[in-house]
Amino acid sequence: MAVLCLALVGATDMRAQLPVRTRLLTLHSTSNGTISIAPQPPQTAQYTLLLPSVAPTKDALLQVLSMSGTTATMHWRVATDLDVVPVLEEAVFGQKNIRRRVGFIVSGIQAVPPPGEGAIDLQGSRSTILQTSSGQYAGILAGRDNRATGSFALVLGGNANQTTGAFYGLVVNGNQNVAGNSYVSVLNGFANQVSGYSSAILGGSSNQISGQTSLIGLGDANAITSDSSVILSGVWNTIQGKASGILIGRRNRVTSDSSLIVAGSDNLVQGTSGLLLSGSSNRITGNNSVLLGGNGLVLSGNNTLGWSAGGGSYTSTTSQSLLVHNAEVILANSNGASSKLTFVEPTTDNSYPSANTVSLRAGSMTTNTSYVLPSTLGAVGQVPRIASISGSEATLDWLTVSTTFSGTPTQVAFFKSSTELTSSADVAWDTTLRTLNLVTTSRSSELLALSESGAQTANDTTMSLINTSTSTSTLTKRGLLVSSTGSWTGTNIGLSVAVSGGTSNYAAIFTGGRVGVGDDTPDATLDLDGDLAYTEYSYTGTLAVGNNNDIDFDGNDNRFALVRVGTQGGTRTITGFDGGVAGKTFTLINASGYPIIIESESAGSTAANRVTTTTGQDQVVSNRATAQFVYSGIDSRWYFSASSQSSTIGFTPTEFDITGAGDVLPSSTANYLQLDNTSGNNQDVTLEDGTTVGQILIVQLLSTSAKNVTLTGANVVGSAADRGLNSGQAVILVWDGTDWQISASKGG
Repeated sequence: MAVLCLALVGATDMRAQLPVRTRLLTLHSTSNGTISIAPQPPQTAQYTLLLPSVAPTKDALLQVLSMSGTTATMHWRVATDLDVVPVLEEAVFGQKNIRRRVGFIVSGIQAVPPPGEGAIDLQGSRSTILQTSSGQYAGILAGRDNRATGSFALVLGGNANQTTGAFYGLVVNGNQNVAGNSYVSVLNGFANQVSGYSSAILGGSSNQISGQTSLIGLGDANAITSDSSVILSGVWNTIQGKASGILIGRRNRVTSDSSLIVAGSDNLVQGTSGLLLSGSSNRITGNNSVLLGGNGLVLSGNNTLGWSAGGGSYTSTTSQSLLVHNAEVILANSNGASSKLTFVEPTTDNSYPSANTVSLRAGSMTTNTSYVLPSTLGAVGQVPRIASISGSEATLDWLTVSTTFSGTPTQVAFFKSSTELTSSADVAWDTTLRTLNLVTTSRSSELLALSESGAQTANDTTMSLINTSTSTSTLTKRGLLVSSTGSWTGTNIGLSVAVSGGTSNYAAIFTGGRVGVGDDTPDATLDLDGDLAYTEYSYTGTLAVGNNNDIDFDGNDNRFALVRVGTQGGTRTITGFDGGVAGKTFTLINASGYPIIIESESAGSTAANRVTTTTGQDQVVSNRATAQFVYSGIDSRWYFSASSQSSTIGFTPTEFDITGAGDVLPSSTANYLQLDNTSGNNQDVTLEDGTTVGQILIVQLLSTSAKNVTLTGANVVGSAADRGLNSGQAVILVWDGTDWQISASKGG
């Protein structure tokens, strides 16, 4: 029998024992009040409470101070703020469930069932008694009118959200969201519902998932009824097939398994493993097909790839095909090689390339070209031909080739007309010597013409002559013998070679032996028995005033060995020449009417185009003189090798009218200035700086000038008398790099 004992702690141990079967222990006061103490059945253990030995004070609570076996020693403890109602409470004793007390009385809702075992309910208010965390170990942390009925379910906040699945449902926030199965989540949004096992909605509104392990990211009114599918965003999208997806868009629908719509609107995939990338109102009903985009295209065949540029609805029922609707197929390139359309021969190989192929590709075109195929099926033996041309478009038809031939044995056959095949004695094949003979006594064109065209993708040779024969005795062997003899009125040319169009053009390359010109037994690499002449290039362009850098007279890297510079407006300076290669030489003829100054090692030109001179000083090529230049590939320089100078120097005069004060004479572009002061007053003038050290300038005041002129300015050095010019007087100046030095003057 269990016994409940009460004891008073004092000098004498006074204990009162009350058997459990005793219903009530009543303590009577001396007035009219009583205290009743009764055990709570069933009493499973005997314990003793030792009451405090001192009287309590106001607001004191009775609390266990210590335990010794089954004896609890009590003491008084004063609790602060006892009038404040606790915010949280354990709703059911011993179940460790916590609920916010305010929730019991907000909106007048009473008798709310307690939370489930180990659950917590901290929301601010509820509208019905069911809005609490009734599942085991469930939780509601904030918000109002939320429910967590499944075990281990959690609602973090929001309004009217529910986790009704059996286990581990989660609603993070939002309004009227429902997590209606185990292991499902709704992170945010409005009126989203997840009833499929282990699925989730991240946000948005009115989205629904009833399939398992599926996901809706964002958007509005999207729905997934199948397993393992995903809608990332968009509105009114629907997935009914398993393991399928819609990334974004509007009113797209997938009803098949393992299919995907990337974007677009009003698209539908019904075939298994279909892929629709974009567009609108497109549909895939066949399996394993891909629709790239466009509008109004239906692919009902299997293993098909399609694209539509629009222009109305269009349906393809063919399988294993590529369809392009209302659009052109363009094989472009940017690497200098045209792309090919390649066909593989019938094969059982499972890789490419392995079998033989045939390809079509464009050549180097001069204009756009289109071919329209024949409108009918051709007959055996017919060949296609161009029937008509309209602009850049050629229409083809079929041509019947005659099977009747006429010719002579050993003669080579050729088409005499479009339907006749014949031969001629002019072209014969020697079956004994195995040689082709071209023989004629009357003709007006080449006996043999070889012509080749089209874009090539490899090294190309039009004709090869290869002689690899051997001998055991002293004989003469020739790879090519050219003989053009016989009486001829006009020009007789044994060999004519014309080369152009390449990045580098070589008329002939001799890689072995010596070359003799007029000499049958050459003793040097080039043995010339006769004279040698260069083609003269006449440069009629205008050289710039000042330095002329990296000069290219012919615009083709100075390909001429003799260059004549025509009339110029004054002395010109050249700092370098383009097109230098090792051993290259050329001669410059100065016919400009003025000196040409060659600057040595001038930084104005590129290093490889500069000129170096013997003394390192600038060189002057006088008018009507020549200069020779040789290029060193090792030094990357033009060497000024020789110059022929004229015995006299003359300058072409430049007339200049002085019309007012402050005129500046063009001394940088002229060598001889003839002045005429027409201003009506004596005037001071200044000079431009010179362009080259040693430049000579003559300034003369014409005898017709009525007024005098004085040369002023900081760049003129000379006496005041030498600076003044009266009518008919002249002065000679030399530029020293900084100033004009007056070297001589003469009265008029």
